[in-house]
Amino acid sequence: MDEKNTTAVSCLWRKIEKRIEELIGQCKDIPPEEIMHLLLTDHENAVHDSEKNLQALFKKYRKKINGEQQGL
Repeated sequence: MDEKNTTAVSCLWRKIEKRIEELIGQCKDIPPEEIMHLLLTDHENAVHDSEKNLQALFKKYRKKINGEQQGL
């Protein structure tokens, strides 16, 4: 790989890492490993709908958090 391609790949990875950090920040109540698993699975399989899967995680943890708060 030449220097130009290496720089392009490095730039792309920085963008991906930044987006992952943003998603993790938005999903503070969801374990980071679940988000990473979702992203990796969706990246490997173009058929998966990342947005739909992420919304399902939000819903799952919203219920869990609301249940914990009601139990206090």
